[in-house]
Amino acid sequence: MNTGVVDGCGSAGTSLAKLRIVGAFALSPNDCGLERKTDLDCNFYVQRVTMSKISVLAKLTAAEGKRGEAVAVLSAQVGLVNEETGTEIYALHTDDSDEVTIWFYELYSDAESLAHHSGSPAMAALGPKLAGLMAARPQIMRLSPVTAKGLTL
Repeated sequence: MNTGVVDGCGSAGTSLAKLRIVGAFALSPNDCGLERKTDLDCNFYVQRVTMSKISVLAKLTAAEGKRGEAVAVLSAQVGLVNEETGTEIYALHTDDSDEVTIWFYELYSDAESLAHHSGSPAMAALGPKLAGLMAARPQIMRLSPVTAKGLTL
């Protein structure tokens, strides 16, 4: 998460410790075409350029010789996730350079959509289905998308 101070917001600046900002842009009231009159206006234009979408990169390690079975279980999971409106992308990949590694790239509309997905009955049921097929717990990386071709962020 990027942190910092927005120049021109309040006499000493407004902390961005709880806000994500796009890249390393220096934000000012003019960046959003606003003429700041109060700190509330400052918070508005900072939030307006803040990306709310969340992406996840998950690395799963199958047990030796079990990747095909794990991929079959996970492929069925993708079908269940199709019903989640806030889950925009849920893409399963196999690693061409490692015969036990499986990757997921996921994109969610917002934090609530990610929380809904994570707590869904489909996700709760997935663990037992993968029992004996995985060599380790998944490594989950939460990311903040900045820019992309082919995606509306």
